[in-house]
Amino acid sequence: MIEIDDPLSTYDDISAGLIMVGELTTTSLTIAEGWKRTNEAVNVKNSGEHITAISRSLFGRKKTTLPFRNVEEADFDDLVDLYDDLAQDVFPVFILPDATDHYGFVGRFATELNRSYPHSVSGTGAADDLINNDVTFIEDANPILLGTSTYGLSWNESADAYARTGSLRTQPTSQTLAAALLPIQSAMRRCILNDAGEVQYYLGATDSTKREDGVIASVLTGADGQVMTQIPAFYYKYGYSGTTHTWEISLLPQAGFSLHPAFIKNGAPVEYRYIGAYEGIGWDDSASAYIDNTNVAATGWSGGAIDTAADILSSVSGKNPITDETRAEFRAIAANRGTGWRQQDFDLTSAIQLLYLVEYADWNSQAMIGQGRTQLSGGTWTKDSYIGVTGKSNADGNGTNSVDGNTNAAYMTYRGIENFFGNIWKWVDGINVNDNVPYVSNDDTVFADDTAAGYTALGITLANANGYQVLLEQQARGFLPASADGSGSSSTYITDYYYQNTGWRVVVLGGNATDGAFAGVAYWNASHASASDSAAIGGRLCF
Repeated sequence: MIEIDDPLSTYDDISAGLIMVGELTTTSLTIAEGWKRTNEAVNVKNSGEHITAISRSLFGRKKTTLPFRNVEEADFDDLVDLYDDLAQDVFPVFILPDATDHYGFVGRFATELNRSYPHSVSGTGAADDLINNDVTFIEDANPILLGTSTYGLSWNESADAYARTGSLRTQPTSQTLAAALLPIQSAMRRCILNDAGEVQYYLGATDSTKREDGVIASVLTGADGQVMTQIPAFYYKYGYSGTTHTWEISLLPQAGFSLHPAFIKNGAPVEYRYIGAYEGIGWDDSASAYIDNTNVAATGWSGGAIDTAADILSSVSGKNPITDETRAEFRAIAANRGTGWRQQDFDLTSAIQLLYLVEYADWNSQAMIGQGRTQLSGGTWTKDSYIGVTGKSNADGNGTNSVDGNTNAAYMTYRGIENFFGNIWKWVDGINVNDNVPYVSNDDTVFADDTAAGYTALGITLANANGYQVLLEQQARGFLPASADGSGSSSTYITDYYYQNTGWRVVVLGGNATDGAFAGVAYWNASHASASDSAAIGGRLCF
């Protein structure tokens, strides 16, 4: 039985659309006594078996009518169009059965509705103002207004204490939450992206070897396009008071929030960013084949060297990630895929770190997700020894998982991004560091090494010692260490290690297969010169 419990207590003058994922009939609906006020009538309209509207009236004068839609996941492409006949002040309210398969669907719809009606769903509303008493995944049965609420966390870096904020304020820390409470994270999903940056199709939520329908086989070889993870644009707000950092995020614009810089690409806002579902694979133009040798170092290219004018960085399954090239060389072969393509950049990395942190409310990603491919020993930097092939997470789809231990089966994946940390280091572009002073850019036309030209100075000086990170810089753009003074560890404060050096430096992220407890989502190494390459360093394709 679904019970509607005062969905418009503070929205009497605003239309709302009630959407049931699945079917809802009059026989499975009751109206809570608290909604039916003195001298007020509640009417349910039917069309056959299905409810079409719920209205409220006072002394015979209509106050509010809520159009009602019964939908299935298959109706997603048409669902936004159904709102064309509604008022422009639309708040979609979702009534869900206790079925986790629908959470990602609702998160995606909230995102898409914002694209079509960017001003119609702006507003402020507490998460506990809206729907029903039968949503078991929401603590103490409070309902949620998807898309309009903000959620986040605070971290007191002195006490090393976390607290959730916004619509998550009553939820526990140091764990993930029900997907319905995380609309941005739940909207992340794998897809096939062609070289023009167009989605060809989405992959199965729990099996990337199938398309979204779970029936038709997907093509993960690059023949249909690159295997990428789509991330919807979101808004964020950062604050610092006393010794406490606070981050909040929202799918929709909110007072005091800004579009995350990851989604201001080359100076223009974008609706989505895409990051390789897998670590970067080298396409050898001369050989018309992927580099998949046992030895993935620079000698794997035909002719014995990379052709930065013609070879192409790829994101495909079942191959050996290419390593042992400089950041500049990875930059070149990523751009060779076409307009809009680049390697992993600082702002997109920061967005993913923020989504992880808000989801788990704990810096210790190896405790929250797992060790991943960071515990190997006794091997070499070759295929299926230290370096694992791509696609180990295909059975996880858009999910999060980890296989730990000193085994070739080891990997981790965060919401469809395989080995965000571990296996091999990944170069991060759009950040240069000079004598511990960082400069950043999200304009790939100015990406270059050993320069601040075209970059933004963050106005901070990073930690000048190697060690576990303790304090965080007090600034909104990214997560960078203010101190690594020896008081930190793999289980306290930021929990990940940091390397640095003087002079101009380029940056890698995440750690490799042998780094153990040093590794994680915030494991930065800013000690490499721009001419550096290594068999343990690779890259990742982005758009």
